[in-house]
Amino acid sequence: MAVKRTSKSATRTRRPRAPKARRRGAPTKRPYASAEDLLGLSYGHAALLIPRAEMEGEPERTSAEAAVARAPTQVKLQLRTPTKAAAAVLQDIGLGDLAQYQASRETASRRGLYAHMSSIGATAAFFQQETDESDARNELADEYEFVSDFPLQTMPRVTMSGVASTRGRAALATREWPAESGVADAHKNGIRGAGVLVGVLDTGVDADHAEFSHQTVAYRYVSIYPNSPYWPPRDVRAFDTDGHGTHVSGIIAGQNVGVAPEVNLYAASVIESETTRTSLVRVAYGLDWLMRQFSRPDNEHKPAVLNMSIGFPSGAPSDISKGEFEQRLKVMRTLLRTLYRANVMPVVAIGNSGRGRYGYPGAFADVLGVGAIDFDHQVASFSGSGKPRGEGGASKPDVVGYGVSVYSSVERDYEGGSHYQRFNGTSMASPYVAGIAALYRCREPALSVDETWYTLLDTAMTLKGQSASRVGAGLARFVS
Repeated sequence: MAVKRTSKSATRTRRPRAPKARRRGAPTKRPYASAEDLLGLSYGHAALLIPRAEMEGEPERTSAEAAVARAPTQVKLQLRTPTKAAAAVLQDIGLGDLAQYQASRETASRRGLYAHMSSIGATAAFFQQETDESDARNELADEYEFVSDFPLQTMPRVTMSGVASTRGRAALATREWPAESGVADAHKNGIRGAGVLVGVLDTGVDADHAEFSHQTVAYRYVSIYPNSPYWPPRDVRAFDTDGHGTHVSGIIAGQNVGVAPEVNLYAASVIESETTRTSLVRVAYGLDWLMRQFSRPDNEHKPAVLNMSIGFPSGAPSDISKGEFEQRLKVMRTLLRTLYRANVMPVVAIGNSGRGRYGYPGAFADVLGVGAIDFDHQVASFSGSGKPRGEGGASKPDVVGYGVSVYSSVERDYEGGSHYQRFNGTSMASPYVAGIAALYRCREPALSVDETWYTLLDTAMTLKGQSASRVGAGLARFVS
């Protein structure tokens, strides 16, 4: 950044002499951080860089280290090394290594920062000036897809007339899942999710809620400004100031209300409780953390499931071109395909916009999209559905789960009391299905993602009187 020069007299009377301008790319050190730095607002341009070869889906090579570590033995994946390293180019432009600054807490480069996400084969870049972003695009265009950050949002909660939003301070005497779900039979036979890793990207989870006291919840908080060296994403005691993520996690892994209470729960908080919004880069941070946890030596051979209630509408917003929208779809599909190749089954809510409308990534052909029914097997009026273009002709949802008046955990009160509440939404149906998938992967750990997928479809309960376009194969359930 250029330094405004002042006269000696002005310097003596107004402020100390400004430091000399540094060479291009050198970090500017100051004794304190400005409010602009602390808020992360000095880097107004963020993007995710993914090797083009990764987006083209080469069957035997990948840039994601976690996919290589976790790939089933019969799949011979090789790690691809790009000819041109994104980090080296970004350093030449003047960006600093975010991990270095977050570790040292030194004042970061004023030009920008980058973060290499080796587990998912991506690089995040944060620029102060559009000219630097343009330079990076030009230098890396041959080998990398350069995707500007864009917003995503959790599925909005649904209020339904005639459906009470009951709030309580105790779990029900017995799990609410009907006999037809197969949950009780699975538990009776000792199949409760042990040995299965389940990742949740949401608003967080209250680890001290009574539903999670039986396990240690691995947790990563991704701050609203992950590019800030002062507020880095960090592993802390799991918390949730919204309740949505705690509700979702309770459906999956709650010891009194959960479908699969013995899974190992990994939760990444990537959604702001005030707005329920997030972005591509924050989701990428969460996925990279999950994949690093899943590919540790003690975890790399364990089956895994991912639950997401995050997405964006099927139509392009008015402020972007169709080409940019297609690019957004392509990068989201690539990230989730990376998980698929790493033996992680992605389960995603289809959205709460009703018949004929759906959200991405739940609408992707290689993601298990989940709709919602009530406990009387009626399709919820809000449950999304449709036939996305370019997805191989597949209709969505693939299956449905219980998503109306579902009783699960929410955040505790200030006295530490555990609370429960009934929520509606495909956000509730998706973790139910993720829990069923975990039960199948617990019973047969060697099942591949494809085999688990087909098992869910083959064993789904046919819903009489309901259109397949609204319910897919039917109600996901565990069949012994």
